[in-house]
Amino acid sequence: MPGKRPQAALVEKRILDVFRLLLRGADRAEIWRHLAENGAEPERTADRYIARATARFKALAKVDAEKERGRQLARLEDLYSRLFRIQDYRTALAVLKERNELAGIYPEKVQKHEHTGRDGAPMSLLVGRLEPDAEELRRRLLAEAEAAEGRGDADPATPEAD
Repeated sequence: MPGKRPQAALVEKRILDVFRLLLRGADRAEIWRHLAENGAEPERTADRYIARATARFKALAKVDAEKERGRQLARLEDLYSRLFRIQDYRTALAVLKERNELAGIYPEKVQKHEHTGRDGAPMSLLVGRLEPDAEELRRRLLAEAEAAEGRGDADPATPEAD
């Protein structure tokens, strides 16, 4: 049935339509409706178009970092030279700094991270044994249970770590 298959250009157009619909957040039902309105075949064909459009997203996600870095450096060089020619030195300097940072000329910036406790107070460090003595743990639990009975609590509080 060669006469029934859509031409390659029509298939490409439909895949591009599906790609744009996916890009705009359309779900499968919306895409199927759009394709049905434009004379597409059954749902299975729509699923194939969706799969091929999704494959294009995956292909776009595969970026050669070195190639992109080189492209950006070349663009910044071109922009710098055009700005310098028109004597826009302030912007040219900003572009030069951006280019040098991308090229890795400047030393890496040091990031300092400080950790604080509750409400900005210093953190308290609790040091203790990893495995508490079983007898000591039993005494603590009994003491907490007795204290809870004295307060009238129905459930004793869970023991806090030392």
